Amino acid sequence: MNPTAEAAFESVIEAHLLENGYVVVPNDSFDRDRAIFPQAALMG
Repeated sequence: MNPTAEAAFESVIEAHLLENGYVVVPNDSFDRDRAIFPQAALMG
């Protein structure tokens, strides 16, 4: 898949997820030592 098509595909997937209850979590909040997004784990 070419980079442009892949980016478009990812955008469609992201839009679908966001329309159906998923939320964006900032990448910099990932805790590599525990392999989790701590704030997201607390929300669940």
